[in-house]
Amino acid sequence: MTDNQTGEPLVNANIESLNNHTGTVTDESGGFTISLNIFPTTLVFSYIGYSCLKINLEVPPIGEVNVKLSIKVTSLSRVIVTTEKIDTIYKDNKYSVLDYELLDDGILLLIFKYKLSRSELLFKDYHGNEIAKLTLLPGKPLQLFRDCLGNTHIFTKTRSFQIYFDNDTIKLLQGVDIKPFKDVMGNCRFRAGDRLYFQQYKYENLIANYYSADTSIKKLKLFRTIADQNKMTLLSGLETFQEMNSNSISGITGGFDVMDGCSQINAEFESRFNKIAYLSPIYTPIERLGDTICIFNHPDSVIEFYNLSDSLIFITPIKYHLTKKQDPLRTFASVWAKAVKWDKNVIIDEQRQKIYTLFLRSDGLRILREIDMHSGKLSFAAKIPFPFVEKIKVRNDYLYYIYKGWSEQGKKKLFRQKIN
Repeated sequence: MTDNQTGEPLVNANIESLNNHTGTVTDESGGFTISLNIFPTTLVFSYIGYSCLKINLEVPPIGEVNVKLSIKVTSLSRVIVTTEKIDTIYKDNKYSVLDYELLDDGILLLIFKYKLSRSELLFKDYHGNEIAKLTLLPGKPLQLFRDCLGNTHIFTKTRSFQIYFDNDTIKLLQGVDIKPFKDVMGNCRFRAGDRLYFQQYKYENLIANYYSADTSIKKLKLFRTIADQNKMTLLSGLETFQEMNSNSISGITGGFDVMDGCSQINAEFESRFNKIAYLSPIYTPIERLGDTICIFNHPDSVIEFYNLSDSLIFITPIKYHLTKKQDPLRTFASVWAKAVKWDKNVIIDEQRQKIYTLFLRSDGLRILREIDMHSGKLSFAAKIPFPFVEKIKVRNDYLYYIYKGWSEQGKKKLFRQKIN
């Protein structure tokens, strides 16, 4: 599925068969596969900001079906009503923003053309002036990565290349295999003083261990463990039930294994489904706020603050992450109000020493709220006027994010928005 004007693939577009009661979404190349058992049928193709398209199929199609959608044109399609000033940090008619990082001296952007056939690195200062560019990159770059030592890397599928600046020139060090690199650096979160801080998840991501490494004496120590006891109890119950079920089958058959290949696959699938459906990983990030280390202990509903000696300074109770119970006496107006849920995202503004979190509305808009580190209470910070934005960061009281939009050939752009 592609844009009718530009030919660019439409990623995560929806395809639905009306009478087969099935559907799917497009992949990164705009391709899709859907199983149809009932004919004739009607396929409905839809994508945010585009006009829907219906195709009637009397018989199964032979070969590929090429679908092109057109941008929906309405009188208000380009009007954004907001009290905030929004700056476009980067936009281009030929390039899209794939990723970005906020560095001390400016913004590093990974930009690309259609299907990553050509990718470039672009470095701009915070006033929007171009400082350096690297137009030839190895492989197909997938993302940027800022390690805990402050170095920035570019990832391909198999290699990692460290980026460095030589005056007004961007250069890459020789690449290394990405798997051992991630094994070493993937759990390292940041550096504070002479210490490196690590976070490691275990036991179906229901336990988080926190380590500090003193680089002066090369000593690693575990200083905190957080576990979601309720989910661990549930997981233990699921495993016990599965073991009992397996033992009962064995008892009935006299100890012989009667599970064929399909039954075993179904059992494994059911086990994985239960863990995914009922045991979502805990979200307990560790962040640096100046000389203070913050652990967001959401299972216990507190933020823990530590000094650089790994000693607990104080604890702040929080409630923003808790799901509100539905009121059976809700008014008619509240039923139609936009549903809002916590977006499981904590953002630090190191320059201003502020903590934020995000809430997602049912229409895809996000609301940024500041967390008072002493009381745990929330205050309004900003509303992002675009739906489903990507990679949200905050620096020096400015909110940054990537947004594709519905115009200008749908190229991804980098925006900056002032926080109240």
